[in-house]
Amino acid sequence: MPTQREKIIKKAREILKRSPNGVRYSKLVNQIHEKYPKFKIKVIQWNTYDLHRKFKDVAKPERGLFILKKYLQGRIE
Repeated sequence: MPTQREKIIKKAREILKRSPNGVRYSKLVNQIHEKYPKFKIKVIQWNTYDLHRKFKDVAKPERGLFILKKYLQGRIE
C-alpha cells in the first residue's frame, strides 16, 4: 500500500503532466487536497514545495510555478 508521500507525489506529477503551462504551487496543493481530503495541508505542502529538486524533469522557472521541463522548452518567455 502506497504511503501518503507516494500518493501526493504521484498526484502532483499527474497534475503537472496535464498542465503544459505549469501549475502554481497553491493550486497544486489545493488540487491534491481535493483528491485526498484526509491528508493535512501541511503534509501536502511539505511533500511538494521542492519537486524541482526531487525530480529532474520538473522545473521551477519562477517563484511558485512548477512545470515539466518538456513543456518549458517549448515555452517562449
